[in-house]
Amino acid sequence: MINLKIITILICSTQFCLTQTLDKLNPQPSGVTTYSPIRTHDYMSRDHINNTNRHIINQANAKAKADYEEELKFAYEQAKIGDRKVNYTLPSKKSEKGVEYYYSAFDKLKSMELSSFSLKKAIYHVENAFYENRIPFEKFDEAIQNEVNVLEKIIERNKYDRTNNTAKNLALFRYFADTTKIGNKTYYPIQYDFNDYMGDRNWHNMFVTKLLGSGKGQCNSLPLLYLILADEIEAKAQLALAPNHSYIIFTDNNGYKKNVELTSKMITSDAFIMRSAFIDASAMANKLYMEPLTEKQLLSKL
Repeated sequence: MINLKIITILICSTQFCLTQTLDKLNPQPSGVTTYSPIRTHDYMSRDHINNTNRHIINQANAKAKADYEEELKFAYEQAKIGDRKVNYTLPSKKSEKGVEYYYSAFDKLKSMELSSFSLKKAIYHVENAFYENRIPFEKFDEAIQNEVNVLEKIIERNKYDRTNNTAKNLALFRYFADTTKIGNKTYYPIQYDFNDYMGDRNWHNMFVTKLLGSGKGQCNSLPLLYLILADEIEAKAQLALAPNHSYIIFTDNNGYKKNVELTSKMITSDAFIMRSAFIDASAMANKLYMEPLTEKQLLSKL
């Protein structure tokens, strides 16, 4: 049988020789004490480690807070808030051709009472100023009523409850997103217009009148038409904003808010809008975006 004592002596001797060899290969400067990497008695307790980490974190947080306050103080000093003299008097341009139509539209918007606010009339006045008042309101209203007739057929065919806000908004969504056949006529989904969608070449491309004539729109005209039609069938919905974007919010029968994205034709979540529009938590906390606009806010946006 193998003698275990002899094996143990051989292993220990080998380890000692290996240690001595490594020390010779890696000589240490005189006066420097070396320690073995394996320590069996000199170690810190878990509580000591936790307290040390907590102290480091507190120091880091305190420094970050001090840096932030210093930056904020510097920003206030640079801006000199309260001492700036800003001239808010802008040129009227009243003598230029066509400006009178915008003054007239502005006066009509100012005279609107929120209790009897009509988005259809407000949008008509704004867009007609661009056309120098050449579009009769009756023609604009007729185009709206043609779309209302299609919407009514969708409600009737699907037997939607006209007292149910969710059902009426679903009918509106289907009007924008689905193909509808009435008699011998087929109505196709409203398309997103990729041509000059920011109105850089022609501001007319941002209008509801252009959408009604072409069946194409973008994130400005599509939600506005949705809200006009919602008023016509007495459905409740509101406009909401994201960076360079607007969409629809309505409340369902259970009190939950639903987001209607007409550009992509889907009912989506808040998380999707936050990710796609790069909206951070601070903007949400300050209610800069994704908040349903009141009628007063909607009127001021126009």
